[in-house]
Amino acid sequence: MSTYDNADLLLRFNALAARPSSDEYTDADKYALLATGQMKVIQEIAVRYPDCLYQAPTAMSTSDGGATYTFGTDSNGYAVMPYGHVGIYSSLSNVPDNPWVAGVDYLDEGTLIRLPNNRTYSGTLYWRGIPTPSDISASIQPAIRPAPARVLIVYKAVEEFGLRGGLNPEVTTAVQALWSREFPLWMANWRSHFRKGGMLSYSTYDLAVLRNGGLP
Repeated sequence: MSTYDNADLLLRFNALAARPSSDEYTDADKYALLATGQMKVIQEIAVRYPDCLYQAPTAMSTSDGGATYTFGTDSNGYAVMPYGHVGIYSSLSNVPDNPWVAGVDYLDEGTLIRLPNNRTYSGTLYWRGIPTPSDISASIQPAIRPAPARVLIVYKAVEEFGLRGGLNPEVTTAVQALWSREFPLWMANWRSHFRKGGMLSYSTYDLAVLRNGGLP
């Protein structure tokens, strides 16, 4: 039974990329490619249906008396810049109906928000959006759910490897075809998760738009 954990994704990468058992590319090199693949998958989802990747509302931090608020730092110590749409809330009870309005209640500066007109805010602010996942490694698991969808990470990792010149172009083309076939189905699955009718609520047009990378 497939586990779709970090070790399983590594095995899938080796199989799809036809890597030999004695390989000049180390497992660490391949995990780095899988980490890149995961970020590419998240980016693809974030521009279509970010809701399925949202985390619970998280308290923001301020170090200047409430003039600016930040989203925290990632596993590398870098300031977090959330993916996709982000909601800013002045209390947990305001989630999700009463977010602050960008350009009115705050100014978006990527890795932080700033109160306009040199104002400060004395309360706690919360953000809801897509966090930056830790890089996949031998000790860090993939973040995408459900687990079987993580095969998409492998496709993007192998594609990246091929684009860097590590594969026969035919293999790169084949893995791109796998992505084109399976990503729209997973995308429809995520979008229909809490909608009546499930997969049947998506028309041929909807799937065509998703397949071609457009916004529905």
